[in-house]
Amino acid sequence: MKMKRSFAKVIGLIMIAGLLCFNVGNAAGAPAPDASKPIVIGGVLPMSLGDVGFLIEKGAELAVIHANESGGVLGRKVEMFVEDDAGKPDVGIKALKLVLERNPDVILGPNHSAVVLAQTDMIREYAHPQLVPSLMIALYRNNNPWLFGTRPANPASAIALGTWALEQGYRDFGIISDVGAWPVEYKDEFIKYVKTQEPGATFAEEFFVYGDRDMTAQLNKLKDKECLLISAYISDVGALAPQIKRMGYKGQVICTSSLSAPYLMDMSGDYLDGFVGETSYVVGYSNSPKNQAFEAEFKERYGMPTTEMAVAIYDGVSMYLSAVKSAGTTESAAVREEMLKIKEHDGLQGRLAYFKTGEVRNRVLLFRIKGKQYEIIKEVMPDYNPDA
Repeated sequence: MKMKRSFAKVIGLIMIAGLLCFNVGNAAGAPAPDASKPIVIGGVLPMSLGDVGFLIEKGAELAVIHANESGGVLGRKVEMFVEDDAGKPDVGIKALKLVLERNPDVILGPNHSAVVLAQTDMIREYAHPQLVPSLMIALYRNNNPWLFGTRPANPASAIALGTWALEQGYRDFGIISDVGAWPVEYKDEFIKYVKTQEPGATFAEEFFVYGDRDMTAQLNKLKDKECLLISAYISDVGALAPQIKRMGYKGQVICTSSLSAPYLMDMSGDYLDGFVGETSYVVGYSNSPKNQAFEAEFKERYGMPTTEMAVAIYDGVSMYLSAVKSAGTTESAAVREEMLKIKEHDGLQGRLAYFKTGEVRNRVLLFRIKGKQYEIIKEVMPDYNPDA
């Protein structure tokens, strides 16, 4: 009987020791980090669509390089790999399946909103954070708690641009928009905001299909409007600019963040002079040594200037890794909780925070193109709070 009591006592001590070890390694319920296992980022990006996928990939890659140069995160190396989605939903599904086979800790991309939406069910089931540069507000209203943006969504940007247009006294607007989901949502958010501030404002809308290169018929119907909004992708802005100038348009042209792409200058040059746009980042604007070093390193490594999209994804990856560090683990629920707590991340875009919806809260830069240079008009913190 005495031996049984002694045996039971030993077993009890072993169990208590085991529980203590478990609790030490599981701060806030998280497993102790395994330094031999890397933190893996799996990307689904439009690598075969010109520079877009390349720029996003390289922005993320630079965040990974910097993290590893600083000793990694939780003593673990950070790794990244990418599959091509070609900007198409069906290809994006196949690409995501390949990515998930490698069990990444976080998903990077896609860029195109239609591809993001197509992957929603798979991401919900996989239940790991997903970082996207996409701007559509519909993505954050699609019951996907794992989605996190990397730059201000359409409503915030449209509010900033609409505020400036109204301050200039514009009330009669023409809108030329791509029929794609993102441009249509942007122009709708712009109209909605302007109408709430100025019910008497008027709008005339014309549309084209991505890839169209002759929009003179649509533009001629808008030539008498005092302010013309372009809601379109970068290449479309490049095609529209010369047509707007050649038809002798005398009003003010305003544009989405597409206008901030540096390589647009090579496409359209002087035709962009006087256009006003919004963005979360303008190359060369910040005097911060950190930003200047990033811009110089990006150009040296990759042979081209950085862009808003590359900077935004750099910030997004950095915020994710910061959340991993705070959580003490890559366990997805714990990391998501820490990401939603971020209120003052010192990013390249500014002081960043997350709304409960997963949207980024940040200031918006309004700028004018003058002599092939970006002239900052002002910084705006949009009156927008989806958590209210």
